[in-house]
Amino acid sequence: MTKEKQKRQGVLGEVAPYLTIGMQLGIGAVIFFLIGHWIDGEFNSSPWGTIGGLVIGIGGGFVKFFRDVAALTKMADSSGREKDKE
Repeated sequence: MTKEKQKRQGVLGEVAPYLTIGMQLGIGAVIFFLIGHWIDGEFNSSPWGTIGGLVIGIGGGFVKFFRDVAALTKMADSSGREKDKE
């Protein structure tokens, strides 16, 4: 494997976790929206199931978002400190 290819894979490996954060937030909101919509259909509670599902999905997505960002920031800080020691 050439050095350029290894460097490219290293950069993609570092960036990949950041690329998935937005998708996790959106997918969580959509899934809980659909669950809420299904609840509305089953229990004739429109629009409260949909609104509740959307709020839970967005809230859970933001919690996951901030936890992931905190973990990635901590990981980046620790790897930056290791490079400074070298």
